[in-house]
Amino acid sequence: MYFCNPVLNKSTVTVNVQNLFVLLIAGILQPCLFFAQSDNFKNFSTQDGLPSSEVYHVMQDSKGYLWFTTDRGVSRYDGYEFKTFTTSEGLADNTIFESKEDYRGRIWFRSFSGRLSYYYNDSVYCLNKKVNDSIVQLLKGNILMSFCIDSSDQLFASAYNTEGIIRIDLTHEQKIYFLRLPAVGIYIAKLTTNQTLIGSSSMSTSILKKDSTELFSFVLDQKKASFQKKRSLKWLSAKVPYYLVANSKVLNLENGSLALSINSDFLMLNAGGITNNYNLNTGLYYIHPDKEKKIWMLPIKEAPVCYFKGQIEHEPVLEKLKGKSLSSMTIDAEGGFWFTSL
Repeated sequence: MYFCNPVLNKSTVTVNVQNLFVLLIAGILQPCLFFAQSDNFKNFSTQDGLPSSEVYHVMQDSKGYLWFTTDRGVSRYDGYEFKTFTTSEGLADNTIFESKEDYRGRIWFRSFSGRLSYYYNDSVYCLNKKVNDSIVQLLKGNILMSFCIDSSDQLFASAYNTEGIIRIDLTHEQKIYFLRLPAVGIYIAKLTTNQTLIGSSSMSTSILKKDSTELFSFVLDQKKASFQKKRSLKWLSAKVPYYLVANSKVLNLENGSLALSINSDFLMLNAGGITNNYNLNTGLYYIHPDKEKKIWMLPIKEAPVCYFKGQIEHEPVLEKLKGKSLSSMTIDAEGGFWFTSL
């Protein structure tokens, strides 16, 4: 991996990685229009330490490490080299779609099979076999879409085409529960700890043929393990491959509102309902917020775009990423933009 200390004020250093595209950006000239003309590109590959050319997700943890999930394990980058973890080191599965840090500093890994594992204090641990096998049975061949862990060590996970939310009690003896959903379709479930899950239950043929999309919204009371305040939101949507529902994302924003990507639609929601709805005419693969209250979007096979103050903005320098199969992005503590690709 390439490392650079960006020069503050005006300069921009851009690094193009074969599977990781890094933008080390210093200085913001205008809202959402801050890329300088310097765009030096450099390629990185498996020869540089990546375990695979297929990289699904990137995140930076609280200690500054960058974590990359691939179809051949997870790689941690310290600014100098990659260290890869696989099933040999304790991972539940080598194909890992996402990593996430919890309140204790554990780095959790969401796998293709649904089995969960985590990194903590220099070691990798799996959930016990009974719990992980139960997750696989509940999914019935489908995939987990999102998950979160609250401060009482309760893990909640949503899935594609699965009629409920999985709850795992991580305290003492791990136990698993299945909370059946009160509706059919795409849903968001906001936890009382201000975390939100997105998933879908039984995607029937009648739902797939509609010209509009319906989203069910719930509040999930963790203590009572029950759903409250159900409501339905609808909007017109373009017909795109419906498997993209499985890649839907939801972000909790500072003001209590939510940002969502579902198929080709980007939506902003608050307590009153949908406040903004944009259709990008192609599937949306990922969304990510930054410190400037912008939300970056990765349309499939298109250059990244930015949502800011009700507008969708395009960055000319990022046009070089058009045609790449971008899968995720993050912005590190120094303002560097990291993009992964498949």
